[in-house]
Amino acid sequence: RMTMPDKWARWARRLAVAAFVVAIAGLAAFRQELMSFAVPLLVVAVAVVLALVAVLIGVFVVLGAPFRRAATGRRWGNVVWAFALSLVVLLPAAGTIQRGRDVPAIHDITTDTKNPPVFVAVPKRRAATDNALDIDKDVIAMQKAAYPDIATKKSRLRVRPAYFRALKRVREFGWEVVADVPPKSARGTGRIEATVKSRIFGFRDDVVIRVKPAGSGSKIDMRSASRLGRSDLGANAARITRYLSGL
Repeated sequence: RMTMPDKWARWARRLAVAAFVVAIAGLAAFRQELMSFAVPLLVVAVAVVLALVAVLIGVFVVLGAPFRRAATGRRWGNVVWAFALSLVVLLPAAGTIQRGRDVPAIHDITTDTKNPPVFVAVPKRRAATDNALDIDKDVIAMQKAAYPDIATKKSRLRVRPAYFRALKRVREFGWEVVADVPPKSARGTGRIEATVKSRIFGFRDDVVIRVKPAGSGSKIDMRSASRLGRSDLGANAARITRYLSGL
């Protein structure tokens, strides 16, 4: 006969399975662009609540074990499954919250804070509900405080070779090239615009890379802006650093 702790353990497992399925379904629906940005966040929040309840029930079953009759293998199996599946949902959520606390709530990063590269082709591909691309002085100030190492990349290459190297690196990263405007002369300016899709959530961010002559070489500036969300959780700064480090 199934005891009350066995029943609680079974419910813990059921809730954990539900949390896992809900989280995966919400993620898949957003990646396939079947719903707007706010809905997946609500779905994930529901999954987190279900996982938390599953963990609490599991803890209740474990703590009550010494005062109950001998536990069955099925009970412990259900508890282990409940904890395992709940952690799959809760750990990424906890990591996201922690990253959000460690970085400023901004979503537009540039190497040139005085004269940021301008998006020309990308705005036509963005929805009216996406984040604006206007330059915000407050955002610039927060960027300087949080990411002081984000700066213009200087190259010994002339502007045209530097441009084509930059374009090659964009393609190596697998970004979707939206605009490819090479310098028309040795003193001209080149512009690359591209869209980046994150691996897990499928968020789309846009980048613009500007290559200008500087003395006998060139200088490369980059701007990366998220379409959705108030905070990019540090993704744009990390993208710029990773990209420029290879040039």
